Amino acid sequence: MKAVLRGSRRVLPAAGTVLSFRTAPFTRFSPAETGRWAALRVIGASPPIIVILVLDGIWTARPSLAETAACGILREPMLLGETPLSAQDRAHAEAIACYGIGARYGTSLASASEAAEGEWRWAHDRDALRDEVAREQIAEKAEAAAARTRFAARMAGLTWDRLRAETPLAGWSAADTGLPPAFVAGARRALLLACAELSALAPKPRKPAARAIFKRCVAWFNHAITASAA
Repeated sequence: MKAVLRGSRRVLPAAGTVLSFRTAPFTRFSPAETGRWAALRVIGASPPIIVILVLDGIWTARPSLAETAACGILREPMLLGETPLSAQDRAHAEAIACYGIGARYGTSLASASEAAEGEWRWAHDRDALRDEVAREQIAEKAEAAAARTRFAARMAGLTWDRLRAETPLAGWSAADTGLPPAFVAGARRALLLACAELSALAPKPRKPAARAIFKRCVAWFNHAITASAA
């Protein structure tokens, strides 16, 4: 969930904020447009974590705040308003904050759509959903096998010169990962330095020397991550 812009500041949604959203297709084989809406309630917001509860209602049009009040890749969220947190909401927030048993976690709000859309499809379109999930599993297995083949071919012809000529973490970008550009650039430099130091060792390097290089590289990441979270 993106923070709301107010003037020059980014403001996290307050606890009690209710958002509605169009549900996304449950799998790549599902219809592109579901025609359904769901809603979620923010029950805690403290950087870098936002705690939400997906409401159990499903609608064919954007619901009102009153309609969501009756309920026990996130697209086009619209602010509906704020409602007081119930004792149950606060208990859920506390359980998630304390990593309680049964609490679920995710790195994006895609899981909110999956939860809402998946519940509706299971209740009203179960056979088709099962077929789509089976096709998804087959596709994922084929993709994993292809990835293993590409990895084996890459390792068979990999040399230090080729490795140093590549861009480490080429798939990383601030837009895709949300990481600061300075962190990504530093991580690439740290990995290139480690490659240069390792390649400078003898063809059969002593383990203590190689271990020291790996340790310095890992230490850089630990320090950079700690500094960026501060």
